[in-house]
Amino acid sequence: MKHLYIILVTLFFIGCDGSFLYFPNGQEKYDFDGVLKDDKLNGVLKQFYENGQLKQETKYKNDIVIFEKCWDEKGDEIECEKIW
Repeated sequence: MKHLYIILVTLFFIGCDGSFLYFPNGQEKYDFDGVLKDDKLNGVLKQFYENGQLKQETKYKNDIVIFEKCWDEKGDEIECEKIW
């Protein structure tokens, strides 16, 4: 979970150029729709491939993953890799 907090804090406090949020072609890398309240995540975090295809969608409720789905670069559903 620590890695996710680092990612989210970076997303909220990124420098002015936003290079962490976007690929060189302008496509966004991450999108978070939710809140961090009392150090607990509530919302949906989306990660994208450079071609714009959705890579991963993870829904959090009170800091617990309640939904997770992943896709390859062609849009086919795949098993999600656990990175934390």
